[in-house]
Amino acid sequence: MKFFTSLYRKIVNAPFNEPIFVSTNKPINSKIIRFIYDSILTIFKAQQNYVTSERIVEIPFVLQNLDIPKGGKILDFGCDESKISLELASLGYSVTAVDFSDYNFSHPNLKFIKSDILKVDIDKASFDVIVALSAIEHCGIGFYGNDMGDDLKIIKYLHSLLKKGGKLLITVPFGKKDQNNLHRIYDFRALENLLKDFNIVKKEFYIGIGRKHWLPCTEKDLENTDSIKVGFVQGVACIVCRKS
Repeated sequence: MKFFTSLYRKIVNAPFNEPIFVSTNKPINSKIIRFIYDSILTIFKAQQNYVTSERIVEIPFVLQNLDIPKGGKILDFGCDESKISLELASLGYSVTAVDFSDYNFSHPNLKFIKSDILKVDIDKASFDVIVALSAIEHCGIGFYGNDMGDDLKIIKYLHSLLKKGGKLLITVPFGKKDQNNLHRIYDFRALENLLKDFNIVKKEFYIGIGRKHWLPCTEKDLENTDSIKVGFVQGVACIVCRKS
């Protein structure tokens, strides 16, 4: 048994070094079975090509730009495929998350609503912060369904849900303006038009390098970046807006 324990420590790293991970329903108490289980996971992981998406900068951007006290009300629009709702709830904020798809996480501070945002009965001017993390670019092009409002209509509705002085923290693909049946890419003019009802207080831009890492950049650095032909987002705009 000491041999297996020593070998396990030498060649098998912790299979999940993330705050959220998949676990078996019952603990694996046998060291031999645990070794076999983790070894299979290690072999499987070795066959994968790990890439980074724009979430690597979007989520920290949201966390860095929250300036409301714990217990403040946050709406997360388009929460699917993101841990930000759960993270914000875990930090002590009162979070309402809305998406067409199921959200697999739960928390005492998190209320999930599976619906079209335009059909949800939410009080106007009731949120301190609204988060729209890589979501608005899908609206109005069939990705969420043909009855979904377009991006301008959604943004106008989100504006109405914010308290006076409240923040919209929004991230969108940015670069050469284009779209397909999945998402649209915003350029300077399109982004300015999208957020015309807000006061923009901060803009940050990031460029993806080979799907391996992301770096800060300028708007100009991204103006000719084509995220449609390559099939994945290569530039992102992270914006802090305030409702006057």
